[in-house]
Amino acid sequence: MTGVVAEGEDGFIQINASKGVIVCTGGYGANLEMLDELAPGNSTWCGLTSATGETGDGIRMALWAGAELEAGGGCMVWNRAILPDGFEFDGSRTGGDIFLPGSQPFLHVNIRGERFMNEDQCYPMSFAAGANQPGHYSWIVWDGNYWDDIKQFDTCGCSRLYPAPSGTAFNADVYDCEALTKEHLDSFWLQPRLENGMLKKADTLEGLAEAMGFDAETTETFLATVEHYNELCAKGEDTDFGKPAYRLSDVEAAPFYAARIAGALLVTIHGVITDTNSQPLRADGSVIEGLYVCGNDQGGFYPHNYPSNFTGMNAGRTATFARIAAKHALGVE
Repeated sequence: MTGVVAEGEDGFIQINASKGVIVCTGGYGANLEMLDELAPGNSTWCGLTSATGETGDGIRMALWAGAELEAGGGCMVWNRAILPDGFEFDGSRTGGDIFLPGSQPFLHVNIRGERFMNEDQCYPMSFAAGANQPGHYSWIVWDGNYWDDIKQFDTCGCSRLYPAPSGTAFNADVYDCEALTKEHLDSFWLQPRLENGMLKKADTLEGLAEAMGFDAETTETFLATVEHYNELCAKGEDTDFGKPAYRLSDVEAAPFYAARIAGALLVTIHGVITDTNSQPLRADGSVIEGLYVCGNDQGGFYPHNYPSNFTGMNAGRTATFARIAAKHALGVE
């Protein structure tokens, strides 16, 4: 690989590279055709996407140069897309809104009013559990003690909503960098969704069920589910699904809240097979000299899903292997 040919407003340009070409274009999260073909299992039931310009160009260029694509696609998916009334999945991965509290381990029920999982799971596992329910989403439910519950949950990474005692960066909301307070949570995350109708609020559980669109039979099931869940919280032991005691929070204090939660696609994590120097490999294992593939265009790091138990893992691996590629291209030990 000796350079790149690109097309601009004034025609084609050729850029020659003396040390090598590093491909790092962010994956294919904004390419619906590639998502449908390569990663439908991870992305089909997403109601929101953060991908806007990542159209898979880098991966396709590497494939044209003879590289091999790893088998099986994968995406990093948040459990924080809030859905409006009447929402239907149409393949566009759009229509929802970002809702950071969706990643808190509050009670989840399906459209039948039933609890169906341990809500204390990493983002993609929680999303996947909801995606396998009728309608391919779940309702997240909490009560008026939510700020105390959020403090008790003590979540980490970008799901954290309560100030960290150490004074770290997680004392700021990762979406707008404002200080994490109850006032900020209410004004930035809750009130706007209450005003547009995506977030439901009621003074009684019966009223909440009505706002959720439940019929009489589903309401009865929902009320029984909440009653049983509150009993588990009082005991401090989730004998149904095994959620840790400090992640249990009852739903007893008015007002009550509910929101439809689905997947929010962040990036694809599926790409070209490389060696340890980030150089792509052909099907026979030989290296394509002068070419490097990094970031979300590079495959081989994940088993087709993102283990969110480690904060910043993808940021770390993309920076690390890009540095390795640059050093190798420059001949730096």
